[in-house]
Amino acid sequence: MNVRVNIEGKAERLPAGTTLGRVLRRLASRSTFPPLGAIVDGRLRDHDFVLESDSDLKPVAYNDFSGFSIYRRSAALLLIEAFLNLFPRDRLVIGPSISEGYYFALSSGLSPTELDVFKVEREMKRLVEFDLPLSLLRVSPTAAEDYYRHTGFPDKAALLRAADFPRITLAGYGEFLEIRLGPFAPTSGLIGEFSLVPYRDGMVLRFPTLDELQRFPSWATRRGKLKLTRRNAKLFGAYRETRNANKNIGIETVGDLNRLISSGEAEKTVSASEEAFDQRLKDLVRELDVGNRLKAIAVCGLASSGTDRFCRRLAEDLRAAGRSCRLIRESEFHPPGYLAALSSPEPAGKRGGEKFSLFLRDLILGREVSFPATSGKAGTLFRLPEDSILLVGLNEGLDRELYPVLRRTDTRAVFVTCFPQILIDNHNRIFSSDLRCLRWIAKGRVLSCRRPADSVLSWSVVRRYENRRILPFQDAADLVFNTALAYEPAVLKKLAGPLLEKAREDPQARLEVDRFRDFLKFVSPLDPALVPEGSVLRDFIPPGRNV
Repeated sequence: MNVRVNIEGKAERLPAGTTLGRVLRRLASRSTFPPLGAIVDGRLRDHDFVLESDSDLKPVAYNDFSGFSIYRRSAALLLIEAFLNLFPRDRLVIGPSISEGYYFALSSGLSPTELDVFKVEREMKRLVEFDLPLSLLRVSPTAAEDYYRHTGFPDKAALLRAADFPRITLAGYGEFLEIRLGPFAPTSGLIGEFSLVPYRDGMVLRFPTLDELQRFPSWATRRGKLKLTRRNAKLFGAYRETRNANKNIGIETVGDLNRLISSGEAEKTVSASEEAFDQRLKDLVRELDVGNRLKAIAVCGLASSGTDRFCRRLAEDLRAAGRSCRLIRESEFHPPGYLAALSSPEPAGKRGGEKFSLFLRDLILGREVSFPATSGKAGTLFRLPEDSILLVGLNEGLDRELYPVLRRTDTRAVFVTCFPQILIDNHNRIFSSDLRCLRWIAKGRVLSCRRPADSVLSWSVVRRYENRRILPFQDAADLVFNTALAYEPAVLKKLAGPLLEKAREDPQARLEVDRFRDFLKFVSPLDPALVPEGSVLRDFIPPGRNV
């Protein structure tokens, strides 16, 4: 029996039972970048997927998002295997994205030497040269939990303790088997380009950018050293601060969070996490050095980072510190550029920013200003009191050309982000963009402005706008603040989980929805009613409703 398979629009007849790997091997000979997997009928599939019915098939490689995610996941698995081969008594712990790569530290708290890092990279390359096939093992969560408990991975055992699904897939290129949260490359030989670079008290697994691959066509065999292009010192500092705060309250992984929820300590967990947030905000106020010389604080954040709520909380803490403060948000004058980008390929956000910049200039100089008609305070006259701090929420990034106020010595700039510091387990993390997207989906329900599928599909537009107008200016910040909360994934599962199921009915949204479902299935839900009224998460919860 044959099945009809449309491969990027070209129909082929294949014997039923043909594996995806066999198709991809044939396609590799005619591809610039070797296929690492494929999207089959809207779902990202491994090489061992069996084609049993008529299907639409799209190969994915390094040069698209799905293929890049497979490459990174596979390279990280190679790193773990190589590290365990050399240092079997220690464990790696994944951290944030740094300079086109992933940061890893050691669970022992020791700092690897440059020689250690060199040895691990050499071992990774040895595994690449062996072109090891990916092993897949499907077992019950209980069997997987026993495996990880006996091999010294208590974080993974804890993650699986709350699993309520019948089977789980483990994958590996050697002795170590990882929980499969998404497809891996079929062989280690396809992961031919990376560098392992010492950074702080750990190391960064650096991936090549698409531009680097295109400049070096022989990418699969090239062994040049990829360097760290940006150090992201302030972002890394915010990561460390939040990680330490979470460690102090006993929530480092999803397994920790699930344990606290199942043991009836959910309310205590929420309270401890919010207290840690409050303390970090107070520390930020002290770091801002709000003396008499400080005239303005400019705040900019990524979409769904809770920037508006953060500004209100910061204003409260400034007043509590004895400083008069006036909060003005650019979003009150015109929509943020990423919202305008949803309806126009060339949003007018920057032009609006130029007008707002002139408004700020006059305020800082002590002039009387009149609020424009678009602000909701049309015609209101205002002059900033001489002893007041102007707290400004900006739309268009910390762009010093667009906002000259940022060049003033009496102005401090704060960048607001949201990168979760609770890990899925020590090898797998929740990506910042994914957490913000879950907030975005929940916010769409709060405002009743988007279908769940539209929220999922529009997120890529938001990200492109951020990459162009927000992220290039993040290093201009004097300080970085992370709004993610340790218990947040459990609340977002309750809020966004049902919305994701609705979004999945749209075939175009299914691929992204499945990515979220792959890690949310490990998270125990938490009642949003436990979230306090002043929390940054309240912006993503429908008022007067728990779910």
